[in-house]
Amino acid sequence: MCPQAAKDEVAALVKRGLVVELVEVAGQCYVLERGVTAPVPPWDRGSYDILVAIPAAYDACSLDAFYLALPYKFNGGDHPRVNGGTNQLRRAAMAACLLALPGWQAVDAGPG
Repeated sequence: MCPQAAKDEVAALVKRGLVVELVEVAGQCYVLERGVTAPVPPWDRGSYDILVAIPAAYDACSLDAFYLALPYKFNGGDHPRVNGGTNQLRRAAMAACLLALPGWQAVDAGPG
């Protein structure tokens, strides 16, 4: 279940015009923002979907993790912890969040 403080803050952001939403996957709460713009270069595309993990104890603790939809490149290169085999949990979290939302289909996150 998403903490009330997160619900309140997301509602305030939506009221100000941001397109963000809370999603929950296997007891983990996330804020999902789609289409966050990025400069090309150094990024490999003009926008990304971003998940921000919301700790269960929020707002007594800080945000400390976010995920980009995979794969991605920065300055023409990548890092094995970003696009490699160690990132399976992050890929699964992003895919699960996108699948949990009405009208969205699975995305190909690439091998790994």
